Amino acid sequence: MHKSQQTYNAFIEDFNKKSEEEKAKCGNDTTYQQIAKQSYDYIMKSVALFEFANDHINLVICNLNLGRFYRLSAHINIFHEFKVGKSLKMQKKFYQQSFDSYRKALDILVEKKMKGIDLYEIVLWEYSTAVFNLAREMQDGISVEHSKEDAEREVLDMLMKALQLCDLDTHNSSRQVLYIFRAGLIHQKIASLHHQSLRMLSDEYKRKSFLQLSRLHYEKSAKLLESLKEHKEFLKVQMERIALQEFLAEEASS
Repeated sequence: MHKSQQTYNAFIEDFNKKSEEEKAKCGNDTTYQQIAKQSYDYIMKSVALFEFANDHINLVICNLNLGRFYRLSAHINIFHEFKVGKSLKMQKKFYQQSFDSYRKALDILVEKKMKGIDLYEIVLWEYSTAVFNLAREMQDGISVEHSKEDAEREVLDMLMKALQLCDLDTHNSSRQVLYIFRAGLIHQKIASLHHQSLRMLSDEYKRKSFLQLSRLHYEKSAKLLESLKEHKEFLKVQMERIALQEFLAEEASS
């Protein structure tokens, strides 16, 4: 028997042996935390096996599932040792691990020249969704960990990253409408951040810059949402634009 085949067989035998040991150890304990830990272990074992077998498609799928696992972990207290619940710091940690898994999957697809297949679109959508969700969580929990200015800058960076991952150019994509809607929401959130900052600033040069950025992103958001006939979200953007104009009128010297 070939040496590599022997190594592979030994790997499988060890995998099966450990699986039986884990089942015996768990007994009737089927708590969510225990099941989650087992799921993680099996995914990591699958990654090792598919790497050994050079099975790139299944390796991508494993990393996709790992990304989903970390996203779930960011919102549910899976591991007993993490007693902090839904703290933003812990959420960010899990989301970063999720991003790493999605990027690994995308890198494999690009390297193996499989960018055009449906699986690439699925991974990109999942990655885009993860970044967008973290950006929203960070905006809701703004100024929790750092100064307000630093927190806003961090949120803005994450929103811009989420915007870059919105694939608006793929006209044949089944998710194009969803990407357009998401881009509209992101532009609104970016405009809102600049709008809030504008109200706090006294420096005239910075005020002009933030005003221009706020107007630009409100306009982009309105166009995208109007194109989809998303009347509720479009009206929300228009109300914020009116509030901006009212603020400018109150601040005007004449």
